[in-house]
Amino acid sequence: MVHAGEEAAALDLAKKTIDAFEGSNVDAIVSNAAGCGSNIKDYAYLLRDDSAYADRARTFSAKCKDVSEILAGLESRAARHPLKLRVAFHDSCHLQHAQGVRSQPRALLSKIPELQLAEIPNPLSAAVPQASTTSSSLTLPTPSEIAKPASSRH
Repeated sequence: MVHAGEEAAALDLAKKTIDAFEGSNVDAIVSNAAGCGSNIKDYAYLLRDDSAYADRARTFSAKCKDVSEILAGLESRAARHPLKLRVAFHDSCHLQHAQGVRSQPRALLSKIPELQLAEIPNPLSAAVPQASTTSSSLTLPTPSEIAKPASSRH
């Protein structure tokens, strides 16, 4: 919502989310959606000037983790069977840029016997240069942005 210019609604939703999780007595709040995860990790910043929520938001955001951050830190509990594949892993923009999570998904894949991970050098930045510098790929353009010639939009 913040990326779409709806800051007041986003702040209200952030407060409601914090309220809903407070008292849950959990060690971590885990998300498997990189965009959502980066947003909830950012509540501390979004609510930094709100005297009633700043400390609560810092506590909440500190508990927020991507599922790969949790799983990569755990030992396997079941036998891993070989998977004879060569795969390329494409980093989620929000996961990589907004959350700084890059090694954990690779660590999880490396636990699969015989799986070969092929690194792709800058796959997205070569095709879409502006995508490599932003994690707000779901931001919708404003009407005034749409009215501009395509060559001047970025």
